[in-house]
Amino acid sequence: MIRKRLPIGDASPAARRRTGTTLLEMVATMSVLLLLAVSAVRMLSAVTDIGTTTADQNRGRRSIERLAKSIRQDFASLTPTQTLTWPLEIAGEEQRITYAYDQNSQAIVRTVFDESKPIETDRFTLPADCVPDFEREPELTRLVLKRGPSISWSIEVPQS
Repeated sequence: MIRKRLPIGDASPAARRRTGTTLLEMVATMSVLLLLAVSAVRMLSAVTDIGTTTADQNRGRRSIERLAKSIRQDFASLTPTQTLTWPLEIAGEEQRITYAYDQNSQAIVRTVFDESKPIETDRFTLPADCVPDFEREPELTRLVLKRGPSISWSIEVPQS
């Protein structure tokens, strides 16, 4: 079977197929790519938020661990006064240490005084929405750090 070639102007519609892309195909492709990009940005944003939250929680936990260590060392070496409010004072023969809660910066500030002059200051930043409170028993002092109605952390120091 031999095919007869038609002149260019006489080609049938089936024979005149186009080989390029249409505007509609380009718009559809761009729409799909846009949806994929938006999804990727949202996932990246969520992962970044989770990472930031985790870093803040770890930073707060480390600060509370430092606070617990500091309070236990101070209670072991000095005598606490019988107070249930801020500032907590721990006194010795030569020096006095206070732990004060700074509501504005959400931190507990430890200050060491030699006579009446402050010689050392340390800041323990608490996690967000964390409120410290004292509980005293005859043989135990407890610093309770609350987040809402539940207790998040409790630092217990035995009285010597």
